[in-house]
Amino acid sequence: MWAWGPDKHARFWSRRMVHETAVHRADAELALGVEPRIDPAVAVDGVGEFLENLPRSRSLRGNGEQLRLAATDQPAQWTIIRDPANFTWTHGGPQPPPNGRPRSPSTPRPPSSTSSCGDAGRPPTPAAP
Repeated sequence: MWAWGPDKHARFWSRRMVHETAVHRADAELALGVEPRIDPAVAVDGVGEFLENLPRSRSLRGNGEQLRLAATDQPAQWTIIRDPANFTWTHGGPQPPPNGRPRSPSTPRPPSSTSSCGDAGRPPTPAAP
């Protein structure tokens, strides 16, 4: 089965379509002036799905810097490790650097539903009243 991501099973497409549909629903809600609501479990999985399928972006290259993402409404976090050739990521907190020099990771903390839309290039949604 063809897929551009690392998962070459039929489940790739059902997972991809869940997130694609959630983002298009959020687009429609934004167009209507309604605050999008994405189930936190779907949003958390959307961040992981985005990181798994993200092409090796040049903008994420670096020299061992770490960027930690942490949801505020779910116990979920990811750490992106920037390397000269590409990036890697893990679930969880900061990773020990290979050279032994500790670096403090940057940690944005948006709600998971905001992160899911942001991954798709959508503007952040306003905070709930």
